[in-house]
Amino acid sequence: GPVEGLFVLLEAGVEFLAFEPVPFSRDDVTPFLRAAFVDGDRLAQELLGRTGIEALLETPLTLTLVGLVARSSTTGLPASPTQLFAQCLRTACETWEDAKGPGSARDGLDALQRLDVLRRLGWEAQQGKSNTVSALAARRMLARVPAYASAARAEAIVDGLGDLKAFHQFHL
Repeated sequence: GPVEGLFVLLEAGVEFLAFEPVPFSRDDVTPFLRAAFVDGDRLAQELLGRTGIEALLETPLTLTLVGLVARSSTTGLPASPTQLFAQCLRTACETWEDAKGPGSARDGLDALQRLDVLRRLGWEAQQGKSNTVSALAARRMLARVPAYASAARAEAIVDGLGDLKAFHQFHL
């Protein structure tokens, strides 16, 4: 399998290049949004004029979420950073499984349940004065919530939310 093949390559002295994603700079925002959205230039101008949302501008995923929020809104983007972050989280929870088709949610949650779990995990992180929660702490916390109260259910939820890790790790 792939793991055995990796060990063979390592034993043969094959060197691997390691790549680490670099956050977008302000100069990267406009070209990305222009390529991804019809009104990307306008959206980029609006976002680059705001403060307190720098974390939303750093990755293609979060920029895409902001674009989806803008595209689905009839009143424009939320005014405050807190409202914008919240709407991005709702959008992620509502649309994450869309491309995979019905019945594919590994966490077994619908959008409202997923949002509830992420809010609880955010609170757990905040209580620990951190922006992250270990999988073990997340499972323990969820197992105490009546709606998710079994170790197996909590584990399935946390493992399934791994699909959202890029967003919720940052957002917590």
